[in-house]
This record gives sequence, structure tokens and C-alpha cells, in this order.
Amino acid sequence: QNNLESGTPVRLLRYVGEVPPERSYSQRLFIYDGLYAVTDYKYEVGARQHGVFKFKLVRCAGQPPLRKEASAKLHQRLVDLAHRDGTAGERHRV
Repeated sequence: QNNLESGTPVRLLRYVGEVPPERSYSQRLFIYDGLYAVTDYKYEVGARQHGVFKFKLVRCAGQPPLRKEASAKLHQRLVDLAHRDGTAGERHRV
């Protein structure tokens, strides 16, 4: 809701799957899919009766095409960027 009201784009990281330890220290691979504008959201009750927020995201213009695979180095660059811009470790309210 905050990003919808402020117009601030969000960074989208997509979980791809498990990978060997030499590819990622966490053995999980995430791919950075770029910046997206939040255009709408809704709240639903999930299958286990937990609240679930669902967001409609629209890819921001002027970005390179999406990549199907990426290395753990890309993920580390995103972590470094978050530390540089001061958003690392923040919990964002929805």
C-alpha cells in the first residue's frame, strides 16, 4: 500500500530453486527481475486461513530484458546495493 500511494517502485527478486553450494552459499538461487510499479493490491484469506496480500505489478520502462538464469553474484550485488542505499535489513510495511 505504501508503494502504491507513494509511487515508489519495488525491486522484484524471484526464487528459482536449489543450486549446488559452489554456486550459492545459501544453495538457493534468486533472480533479480527489475523494478516494478505497484498498481493495485488486495487482501485475501489463504488456504490455511492466513491473510495474504496480492499485488499487481507493472514492469517499469527502460530496463533490460528479463534473464532466465543468473548467478549468485547478481544476488550479492543486490545485497550490496541495499546496504549502500540504506534499505538492508528493513522491514517494509504493507
